[in-house]
Amino acid sequence: MATTSCKVCRDLSPPPVPAGKTIVLFTTIKRVYEQACRGCRHCSLLQSSFVAATTSQEAQELVNDSGKWSSVDFRLFFDYLEDGTKSIKLAFQSNAVRLDMELFGVVGQQNARNFTTKWQSKPSQGSSSSTNVVERWLEDCTSSHKSCGNGTPTVLPKRILDIGRESRRVFLIETCPTTIARYACQSYCWGTSHTVTTTSATYEQHRAGTDVASLPRTFQDTIAFARSLDLDYLWIDSMCIIQDSIDDWRQEAAKMAQYYSNAYVTLSATMSTNSAGGLFQESPDATLSMHDQTWIVSRGWIFQERLLSPRVIHFGSTEMYFECNTLSTFTWHRIVEAYCKLRITVPSDKLPALAGLADQMRNRRHGAKYLAGLWEDSMLVDLLWSCRPNREGLAPKLESWRAPSWSWASVAGPVRYGGYPRLDVTFSKVLDAQCDYAPLSTTGEVISGYLLIEGPTIEGSVRDSQTLCSRPDGTASMNGHFFADYQLDGGVISVTILRIGRDPHGLKSEYLLVLKPTKRSLEYDRLGLFESFVSGSPWAIYDWTDARKTTLRIV
Repeated sequence: MATTSCKVCRDLSPPPVPAGKTIVLFTTIKRVYEQACRGCRHCSLLQSSFVAATTSQEAQELVNDSGKWSSVDFRLFFDYLEDGTKSIKLAFQSNAVRLDMELFGVVGQQNARNFTTKWQSKPSQGSSSSTNVVERWLEDCTSSHKSCGNGTPTVLPKRILDIGRESRRVFLIETCPTTIARYACQSYCWGTSHTVTTTSATYEQHRAGTDVASLPRTFQDTIAFARSLDLDYLWIDSMCIIQDSIDDWRQEAAKMAQYYSNAYVTLSATMSTNSAGGLFQESPDATLSMHDQTWIVSRGWIFQERLLSPRVIHFGSTEMYFECNTLSTFTWHRIVEAYCKLRITVPSDKLPALAGLADQMRNRRHGAKYLAGLWEDSMLVDLLWSCRPNREGLAPKLESWRAPSWSWASVAGPVRYGGYPRLDVTFSKVLDAQCDYAPLSTTGEVISGYLLIEGPTIEGSVRDSQTLCSRPDGTASMNGHFFADYQLDGGVISVTILRIGRDPHGLKSEYLLVLKPTKRSLEYDRLGLFESFVSGSPWAIYDWTDARKTTLRIV
């Protein structure tokens, strides 16, 4: 007898739509749970994901009390990609909790062909068979993936390691601007262990040649694997940038996007916590998932290397997998969401560590103006980020300034976007937006910035850190969810509420910026985002008859 499609999850296979489009299903976690109890294996997966994704005390309390599950809204986003697969994002939301995740299939498993997948290789990673696997991946990519480029020789970086001249030594060379060749880049975590660097004192020494055996294990393994791919040149940041020269570091750091984009392949020591960890791991019989859990993928600087490189070979703890531009299609909002989950060792590096990727994205957006992590041509939608608590709750407000308050870079911890590339209706208009950057960059460290915006406003308040009210005295709570940008003190905080727009999917969501006045007239800091999520009459959060059109400066 034919299996009936589940009316709640549609068996995770809604009718296909053109590439680049999104289908959204709306239900509650209670209905998902009921269908799971009736035998729907897809709803069982979704319900298990909900239980497993607790990130705060409030979420754990909610998971443990199934009587409250009817209050948890549940959205399924199906993004149809250019390669015919679909990416599935889940969003669980109640008054106090929001959880987000994404489902993946695994190559070789049943039904994996329908989902975004992870590539795996069984042989030991240093073996000749693994080299053959990588060569097939690279050949397939360069011959059939238009968005990845064909792997032809490109201009070499200013300095690079010559690894092909002899087997026991490598040589740091200064290249000519016209020299072209295929080369590899290395992506690794410096960690706290000693690593080899080029400084003013070691520069001539490295030019004369460095014994491979004296290098950290990760460097040795990368050199060996690059040679097995018949590559003569390898770029390693610690050896190809003069580390004690501020001028050289700034100049070369600004070119890193170009270096990784032009590389034939990037070899990523994905599992190693430092330069001594090595590249190669043995593959056990059991297959384990590692895609977003290994050390290097959680580092901020590594993130842009991964996305800028046309082809990346990841050497993980139990598998080796391949990633390229065609297999990794990211929107800017997804990039921001993923990036903000990562560890940034130096807080001021929040924007500089993403600068190279921003430069590449600006080219794809035909020179659009980049403003502290947001884009002028999509500013209203880009403003609609919200903070997500970790297990300890929301992060406190940063002690030192690093970005305007309207930028996600101004906060610590994860952020999320609603998944909408546009707004169905807009109520506000950006009049001007400016940022001043540190020298030698228009996408890195920000010195100052402001946003001039016009739209309908009302005076209201935030009560007990989590309830938005349409009156300054903490009464008349508004129907929806308030997401503070950082930990707030209890009590009542007077705020100005700016109406931004509505989502395009008919889910009855409306977005408001919650602003706190500074000491200057009509100047504000962002305090948070308010999102309605109303299951009753449309747009029932407030009638806005008492609103006034205001021009505000947000800093």
